[in-house]
Amino acid sequence: MLHCFMSLRDLAAAWWMTDRVRISPSSGRLLGLRPGDRFVFRGESFTVVARSVQPTATGHELVYRVESSLGDGSLVVARDALANTTFGEVQLPTRCFPIFDSDIVISRDSDIVISRDSGVVG
Repeated sequence: MLHCFMSLRDLAAAWWMTDRVRISPSSGRLLGLRPGDRFVFRGESFTVVARSVQPTATGHELVYRVESSLGDGSLVVARDALANTTFGEVQLPTRCFPIFDSDIVISRDSDIVISRDSGVVG
């Protein structure tokens, strides 16, 4: 019995001392969007309508078709492995904006969406 307890103690100690990968909760937000999700960016509400992966010369891009009151457009997302960042560009009929994971909060189950730039929108 004592041997079993000591083995469990050693296992718990080994787990506790092991390095674990830790990432920010906002990391990967742009990669995890799904059709039907809503997000607010620069005070404007966007709805994801479709999602596709497009090949590029350097890898792949994730392309979302989005709708907003500014018009229908695209959100193009890429991953920079060297810098360990995800970045994207919102492409609308009249303008384009860079966008990063930390710029948005996603709403899946509620009509209330929060954005770092715009506060609470209902």
